[in-house]
Amino acid sequence: MSSRHGSGVAAAAACQGFRKPRPSPGPRQILRGYRHIFRDPEPEQRFGNGRAPEEVIRLLGVLNKRLENFDEVPEDVSEFENPNIPSGYTYVLQLIAHDCVRTSTPFWAVPDALPISRNTRLARLQLDTLYGEGPSACPHAYAPDDAEDTSRTRLGIGRMRAAPDRPADGGFFRDIPRAGVIRAGNGPAKPNPADPLIADPRNEDNALVAQVTTLFCMLHNVIVDMLSGLNGRDARAIEKRFVCARAATTMIYRHILCHDVLRRILDCDVREAYEAKVLAADDPSMLLHREDGQEDGFVSVPLEFSHGAFRFAHSMVRPLYRTNGSTRVPVTSALMATSARRPAAMPLGEAWILRWSNFFELPEVEGSKPNFSLRVGPRYTKGMFNTTLFPSPFTEDDTGAGERRHGVAFLDLLSAERAGLWSVNALYEEARIRMTKRGWPDVFAKSGMATPEARRDAVKKFLLRERPLSDVPCEEDIKALSEDPPLPFYVQLEAELDGKGERLGPLGSILVGEVIYDALMEHRLPGEDHGQPLGEKLGALLRQFRQPPEVLSDAARVCDMAALVSFVHRNRVPEEGEPKFL
Repeated sequence: MSSRHGSGVAAAAACQGFRKPRPSPGPRQILRGYRHIFRDPEPEQRFGNGRAPEEVIRLLGVLNKRLENFDEVPEDVSEFENPNIPSGYTYVLQLIAHDCVRTSTPFWAVPDALPISRNTRLARLQLDTLYGEGPSACPHAYAPDDAEDTSRTRLGIGRMRAAPDRPADGGFFRDIPRAGVIRAGNGPAKPNPADPLIADPRNEDNALVAQVTTLFCMLHNVIVDMLSGLNGRDARAIEKRFVCARAATTMIYRHILCHDVLRRILDCDVREAYEAKVLAADDPSMLLHREDGQEDGFVSVPLEFSHGAFRFAHSMVRPLYRTNGSTRVPVTSALMATSARRPAAMPLGEAWILRWSNFFELPEVEGSKPNFSLRVGPRYTKGMFNTTLFPSPFTEDDTGAGERRHGVAFLDLLSAERAGLWSVNALYEEARIRMTKRGWPDVFAKSGMATPEARRDAVKKFLLRERPLSDVPCEEDIKALSEDPPLPFYVQLEAELDGKGERLGPLGSILVGEVIYDALMEHRLPGEDHGQPLGEKLGALLRQFRQPPEVLSDAARVCDMAALVSFVHRNRVPEEGEPKFL
């Protein structure tokens, strides 16, 4: 064995692997709020079956090292940019993930106590991540309607940190709201506006998703102000105003998800199959996960979505962003600009108040070019391996020479291992069976990874790609990973090879599409018909509240994220100065 593969008895033994049977955790029984994508897999259908968990984790460390060193993304990312997806969508996808899943304890953090982790998100794609349980149960996320605080129907918006040359109260309201908290320390007690006053604290995981959250809060507040016919002071009118504004905001969000976001991220053939078989026919029984005679859709979120396919957006993160000017700011700084990591720097200052033409393609801003996301693939920016932000979950430094156990990629891989996901090959087999039963077209027909042999060769080719800083895994490790690749990694590799990095491949698209289309079909809003234009859906909603349809005629033009930004800008009180909104 050559030195680049390691040496000695220990390295040779590591490559042999353990052959103890892998226990079946049965996540559907022990994890509340979760299930598997089709049904509970048999033991032989699970990822890592036949290998001890310790050996699987070692293999994940080997793969993670290749992910860290492969094609390290330079500061000039033009060759890696995805012209199909401006970078604002990276953080819209994060908001969508938070709207489907709220894990009480990360899977990677509970190796021997997985049952204590559960999905506490009771509804999907209802914007619970924004609204919580409403003003009564979650009052801190809402702003008083008047000086006496007699009601709360608007979401809170916070004042940004003023620049040094401006008065202390000169900051615009462009941040999430934050509370002043007295921190323990040796100095005098001084409240610091650090703790986020939002329904889901994860929407402040970084400065960029906090700004997307603020944008949707602004959308809700604009719609509240448009509902002039519901401005009474009695409790019933107040409740109607909030419920109608929330439903309209959520309807716009879901329309954008279906007609903008999914059209950017899903394989075209897969998306067309869902739109023809499910949406156009208004027939949720055509979804692949449905068993014969089953009437209800997903009650819980599939693990193959939450801990597999939907982690693809982590590879879209750029190393640098233009936030509101020409200066590029490192993504690690955005990750550090949170209440938890830098409370003394809150609220957000001008560097993190976004000029939205840098994140979405706004036709009214002449000559602007947004930051584009990176192409989806098995590569990450260097900041996503930052050991301060994403340290190893293991307390002992027992990592071998061919492994890495830190960074976002490894945490995703480890969570997938502990979730007991379907194996990639078994997912293909099950999906094909169900497509035939439902009369679907063969969406794998054009894929270059349609057979087990093609998938094995594609993974092997990736593992053998030479990079100056990386060691090639030993033959046994290459064999193990290529025959049974972990799902989060495979979805990214499939996107790179089948979707040219611009969108997901067919398997990843099915795993995402099943969850999103199921929620859109089974959990409809009042008046929501997916075959109608947004204006007709909003009109049907308004009629239920005895409001004239023209009240939200301007909102009916919001068909994508760029139009949402423009709508908010047209209808909010304009603020002069920097940073510009558009």
